Amino acid sequence: MLLTAFKLLFLIKKPLRTERGGFFVMFRKQNFIPFYQYSFLMYTIKKIFCILLFCGLSFSLQAQKEEFGFTVGALNYTGDIASQYQIRNLRPAGEFCLRYNFIPSVSARVSGLYGKLGASDRDQKNRFKQQRGVEFSADVLELQGRIEYNFRDFRAYSELTDWSPFIFVGGAVSWITTTTNYSQNPDYLVVPSVPFGVGFKYRVAYGLNFGAEFGARLTYSDAIDGLDSDDLQNKFQSQNPFNNDRYYYLGLHVSWTFQRVICPVSFH
Repeated sequence: MLLTAFKLLFLIKKPLRTERGGFFVMFRKQNFIPFYQYSFLMYTIKKIFCILLFCGLSFSLQAQKEEFGFTVGALNYTGDIASQYQIRNLRPAGEFCLRYNFIPSVSARVSGLYGKLGASDRDQKNRFKQQRGVEFSADVLELQGRIEYNFRDFRAYSELTDWSPFIFVGGAVSWITTTTNYSQNPDYLVVPSVPFGVGFKYRVAYGLNFGAEFGARLTYSDAIDGLDSDDLQNKFQSQNPFNNDRYYYLGLHVSWTFQRVICPVSFH
């Protein structure tokens, strides 16, 4: 139908002659078609135009659901060295993210994070840990996907709901390189984890959002701090086999919501 309509459009020119009541329309080849066929042709063309316009509007509105941003913050760690969250163990980190807002209350986000982890036995109150004296540092590269739920129907282009707290949960894979003060060889780990946490977002301008979040990573590894080596297990009983290591991210974020404006087309 679409191909036929465009072929007919190519053939049609201004009417050379019409009978009373406009019952016929002249074609280039001097052929006549009934007016009801001409009306059907015009109806088909209008229908195709409306469909294309609707698809364009839908694509433009859908573009407003896409968001790009970054965060700056700090990573922290708990495990066999630091059994509790300690401010002194904060290390710098940053993250880039893409978010897709399905509806105002539910979003999906993918992100890439890079940061540092570290801790020392000498900063602990436990006498055994102080005597053991193990220190570690680690580079973390994380890829994450998660679902966010906004408690208010947050909209980047609305003055009614310009802020909202949210919660999130998802899955992640981290590539971690750990070095310690008792080994010259770093450990290379691939660690899956379950990230979850809370946050807050606020629209400061149309399409521009600020916020903060805090999240934990429940990892499936007890080797992030390097205390799974065989040369330490017998001498120091260094690792707790019942608790895996965890790390945390605290960050401030800024994001932009994409928006396309449909420009009117001039017809001549």
